[in-house]
Amino acid sequence: MNTSRSAIIDQIIEKRKPLAKKIQQVEANLEFLADKLGRLEAYRQTVLGQAKSQVVRQRLEMVNISRCKDSISNELKTLRKLRNRFDRPTLNVGVIGRMGQGKSTLLQSFSGLTDVEIPARVGRACTAVRSVLYNHEGATQVSVVLHSEESFLRDVIHEYWQELGWNEAPVNLNAFAYNRLPDLVDDDALKIEVYKHLKDYHEHVDKYRSLLQADIQPREKEISKQEIEEYVTQQRDSQNQLTTFKHLAVKEAKINCCFSNEDVGKIALVDVPGLGDTKLGDEALMLRTLRQEVDVVLFVRRPDPIRYQWEKEDAVLYRNAARELNQIAQRAFMVLNHQSSAGDNLSGCKELQKTISFDVVECLIVDCSNHEASNQLLDAVLTHLTNPDLRLDEEYFQFVCKSSLQQIQEDVVAELEKARQGYESSSFAEEERVDDLFEEFWEALAGSLKAKLGEIRSRRNDPDPAFKKQMEETLQHCREDTGVPPLSTIQGWIDSKGGPQTAYELCLNEVRLMLSQKFISLDQGLKQSLDQAKGEMATALANASGLSGLSQAKGAEFLNEVAQQIPNDLHILKEVFQTFAGFDLLYRGMIQHRIRPQLDPLTPGALNCPQISKSPTAQDILETLEELQKEAVYNCEQALKGSHETKGLLEEPSQAVFAIAEEFVDGVLWAKDVRAQWKKFLRRVRTKVWSSEFEVFDAWKDWQRLIERVEDANKLLLNDLLN
Repeated sequence: MNTSRSAIIDQIIEKRKPLAKKIQQVEANLEFLADKLGRLEAYRQTVLGQAKSQVVRQRLEMVNISRCKDSISNELKTLRKLRNRFDRPTLNVGVIGRMGQGKSTLLQSFSGLTDVEIPARVGRACTAVRSVLYNHEGATQVSVVLHSEESFLRDVIHEYWQELGWNEAPVNLNAFAYNRLPDLVDDDALKIEVYKHLKDYHEHVDKYRSLLQADIQPREKEISKQEIEEYVTQQRDSQNQLTTFKHLAVKEAKINCCFSNEDVGKIALVDVPGLGDTKLGDEALMLRTLRQEVDVVLFVRRPDPIRYQWEKEDAVLYRNAARELNQIAQRAFMVLNHQSSAGDNLSGCKELQKTISFDVVECLIVDCSNHEASNQLLDAVLTHLTNPDLRLDEEYFQFVCKSSLQQIQEDVVAELEKARQGYESSSFAEEERVDDLFEEFWEALAGSLKAKLGEIRSRRNDPDPAFKKQMEETLQHCREDTGVPPLSTIQGWIDSKGGPQTAYELCLNEVRLMLSQKFISLDQGLKQSLDQAKGEMATALANASGLSGLSQAKGAEFLNEVAQQIPNDLHILKEVFQTFAGFDLLYRGMIQHRIRPQLDPLTPGALNCPQISKSPTAQDILETLEELQKEAVYNCEQALKGSHETKGLLEEPSQAVFAIAEEFVDGVLWAKDVRAQWKKFLRRVRTKVWSSEFEVFDAWKDWQRLIERVEDANKLLLNDLLN
């Protein structure tokens, strides 16, 4: 490389400073918005204490300013973490991988540390705590961040409770230490393992409790190099029982050391425990680390010398990392650990390099134990990060912030709209004008609905066209697709199911089921008929009475939206709309009972089901089934269309449509107290129904001014989004 590593790293860190300043400005704008929202909320509470109008109170109670303030508070926490990320004085390289893949070996090659500082053992997972290695001149300094009681419960124990689906997590350390764990009733293998790890914390709490202080925040403790192993590793005996316990109280380990290569500058290596090997918190720890601490990630994978292929666990690890690390394709390297000793795995490395399907910057074969090879890997990472066309940090800022800021901005807009409605409802004093307009409305409503009902009444004894068309299509389908099994199937059933009689009964059931399912399609014709009537009534309501101002929807959807706007206390009027909008004509309610008797000849054991001869052939059964199916279809057609002896069903949909339409008109116009409920409803939606009559209103000046100030503050947030 033409430029030193330390200079390159300095360039990357320097490029972040404008982003940190940008975030600081966004934070200031959010805090400004939160202040204006707080003033609006205080005034809302004052008005609620003074307002005499029930309408005004109801509108103001709908305004949820606290929700917006909570969202802002959460976003400020996220932004502070992001600003800390961009203010960070180091470039952080995360190293992740499953147990035994060579993570610790690679970290040792990078840093020049040994097994003393970065414990690595053959055969079992040992690292149990996330560690961060900082390049630092001078002697090696080591510290551990110990959980406080609060962070231990929140970040560790409560995660187990949630994973196991338990309620009432312990509220303090004593509650966890002295109360018996709930029983595990789930036989899921993963949850059994989770439960075992939780028992490690519970059964040995007295062995690490002294490390958990009562402080709110975790504390940092300096330790010697020789103490690292007892704080960051776990040891188990031959019965898989823990023999070391301090790691259970450790949140993170920090090692400041002078890396073996002097030209690495402000770099930090982030080591995360092997996933699935130690504690439930490992995966959550890795995801949080990637999201908050890591600039680029190295997946370390050591292929087996004999059996080498990508495994399901590799895909899971990559997918989880991709979920948290934005632009992972530009931030991730796959490192295939070439191990020449104890069975050379170079062939496996080459095969995995050739077959990799994960989207990474580069898949490299590296001897993780070789200092020179690890430095070449670091060169490749830095070369990629200093590409002038790469805008990872800027894009990450957009990824983390843009959608949440936009949601806050939209939520504030929505609450301001509700605030205006509450203000609007208090401004009308022209109740006499409402009375006059209601009389005009009532006259138009009654005339329009009566006229439309008359049209529906005139055709109530006519065959319904939509239902008739659907019936003809269904009958034709029954004739074309009989459901009678082919001769080969019948012969096969005779041979395998116990003889001709059993085969015959099976065939009867097949044909009967096929026919009954086809007639369910009559639902479509019934629905079309009813939808037409609902559409006609909705049009009569909307056009004649001014109710079109309540919704732009058509048909049943218009009726539904009007019903939603009718308050629950106007239950008579609301129920009328809901009943009509939700009413359905169903095949199973209107038609099915007339069809099923025609299928009795296809029902084994029914009185009119013909018996088959004692020794029928498959051909005999086939011919009998074809005749029975044809007869059943004919009988169903007669039941639907009618005959000289019986009345058909073609007129019944028209009659049912008229009945429900007449019931709707009766309920809308003549139900007891419905006129009074109409008047109350229209008074509440008068600005929608009679918008031209109520364009001018006299607002509470202070309320309006506060709304405008929040709006101005929200525009600053919009500017943040646009820039």
